[in-house]
Amino acid sequence: MNVQRYARVAGALFLLSIVAGGFGEAYVPSKLIVSGDAAATAANLRNFDFLYRLGFASFLIESLCDTALALILYVLLKPVNKQLSLLAAFFGLMATATFAFAELFYFAPQLILGRAYLNTFTPDQVNSLALLSLKFYGYAGMIFTAYYGMA
Repeated sequence: MNVQRYARVAGALFLLSIVAGGFGEAYVPSKLIVSGDAAATAANLRNFDFLYRLGFASFLIESLCDTALALILYVLLKPVNKQLSLLAAFFGLMATATFAFAELFYFAPQLILGRAYLNTFTPDQVNSLALLSLKFYGYAGMIFTAYYGMA
């Protein structure tokens, strides 16, 4: 492929990544997470299960786009400086890896809220564990943002 085609594909992937990321990282959490209220957050996760899963699917789309972007930007920037281009690609892949790690904490509340083996905990404790997992997701997402910015 020529350089312009790579650039167009990169632009389309950036746009898709921004839309999917905005939906999954801003819109969905703003509708589901009630800061400081574990019971309300757990109720939202149960009541809006489809929206919650759609948010997770948008994360998957975003991470696929980011992985492809790391490769495309490496190819586009390699003629300028091979070492810096490779470093940027490594930062991009590291960002995607930390993002995937953060997503485990986003997905965990469904497992926490829906498992019978947690019956030894009170409902308030289970709800608090689900909210804690979502808080960890937010903190891990901050690490992802730092790597993403460096890439």
